[in-house]
Amino acid sequence: MKQRTRSREEMQMLWMMLDLEFMKLPPASNTVVGQQVLEHILWKERIRLCLDRSEAEWVKADRITLAAMRTRDDDDPTLLALEKMFKRLATGKHAQAMVCIRKAIDHAYDKLRKRQSEIAKKPRRARHPLSTMVEPIVRSRPDISENELFHSLKRKILSDTAPDCIITADIFQPVDKRYGDVPRSALKHYLYRAKKKVALAG
Repeated sequence: MKQRTRSREEMQMLWMMLDLEFMKLPPASNTVVGQQVLEHILWKERIRLCLDRSEAEWVKADRITLAAMRTRDDDDPTLLALEKMFKRLATGKHAQAMVCIRKAIDHAYDKLRKRQSEIAKKPRRARHPLSTMVEPIVRSRPDISENELFHSLKRKILSDTAPDCIITADIFQPVDKRYGDVPRSALKHYLYRAKKKVALAG
């Protein structure tokens, strides 16, 4: 008998339907949630293996899946908690599996929150001098083109007695060397951001 196969699109559609049903489940204890998660995994694998037509096929698919979960061995240390969860689910330790993954999620969240706090405490770098030059021009001419902006900036730099940038061979060079040079090819990004800011400001 020819082995049945599914297209990737069909499999993804069936998995999405399973996910939607799973997300509708009401809150429950760790034990019940663990059982629900395991059943969800088993059903996804039944579909992937094309062994979902009868209970006899389910048994075959589940045996393959549970064996893979019990023997899972990831080289990536960041997947250690997931590996432990799979092994505990496959050996009937449903509540322990959920406690394990919850601790991993909480730990990851705490690390992210700490990182965000550290970033927030760092002094913000001042905006690039070219941005401060571009915005007033765009504010007065919201429909300005990139080429027109380039020539407007060039005129401003040449007429300014103390410009924030100088221009050499179509490259904008900030006087303050903490900021990098900007080639003309990157001017479109400054124009886009300035137009977006002006549009949001109304």
